Amino acid sequence: MSPNPDPMDLPLTLRRQLLGGAGGLLAGAMLAPGLGLADASAAAAAPGPEDDWMKDPQKRFENFLRTTGDLSGRVSPQWWRGVYMGVVPGHQPTILFRLEGCEMKRLVRRGPRECELQYRLFTSFNDPETNEPLSGKRWRNPFTSEEVVVEPNIGSTDTVVRLTDRGIAETSVKSGFEGVIHLVWAAQDNTVLMAGNKDRPENTPAPTGEYATHWLDRRAARKFDAPRLEMSFNSTFMMGFRKFLGMPPDQGLSVWHASGIKAKSVEALPETYLQELWKHRPELRDWVRAG
Repeated sequence: MSPNPDPMDLPLTLRRQLLGGAGGLLAGAMLAPGLGLADASAAAAAPGPEDDWMKDPQKRFENFLRTTGDLSGRVSPQWWRGVYMGVVPGHQPTILFRLEGCEMKRLVRRGPRECELQYRLFTSFNDPETNEPLSGKRWRNPFTSEEVVVEPNIGSTDTVVRLTDRGIAETSVKSGFEGVIHLVWAAQDNTVLMAGNKDRPENTPAPTGEYATHWLDRRAARKFDAPRLEMSFNSTFMMGFRKFLGMPPDQGLSVWHASGIKAKSVEALPETYLQELWKHRPELRDWVRAG
């Protein structure tokens, strides 16, 4: 659910990925008490003993890729709904918008330990009561009492993920920044959880961070013949306010929280969302067809 057009590049403009994924990787789990987002992976134990494949780095990499996208090369839309909250000193957290978004991902395999990830993102900011899409419309900011024009969240990024001695590392094609994707795997009953966060450049504005959890079918995760794994996910992302809101500098932060699924295809997404998507990102029709 990453709100950033490129989660690896600065300046920041969700979005990973949630998020992700990938972004964007990941789309959130609660942290252990007293831990920050950056410390979450360090606090986690090594992959549990429930399933043998979790002990094999190559198989974990394969299941990361199959969760993130589709090894056949088809576009995998990770669609979500959620809320955009403003957190300002002296105020209770306020839901400013409903969110409806999708991070469309394509995998291009380069080798057993390397894969290119293409991310294309569109998020609609909707009325919190009626769910009416507000892109291009005037809206009154309750914190400043000023009218602003709502802008959708649009982004594209390309990265390369590699299986390394440090784990799974992701490199931005544009900036060259490389960060580790910190994943924790767990299994219970019929479900596998893939949770984590990823490194960001040192000069990323603070506070910025995301933590996400994906739910997979345990039996499907044990079999490596299918090119993709179906999943659902939950993500929480924190960062500064969107520029269009006109918030004073350093006055609070925004929290993006959403839940979603990996849909079968872009065409299967809700019609109301597709209308907004093709209106604001018509160039993606050709990109989706190419997959």
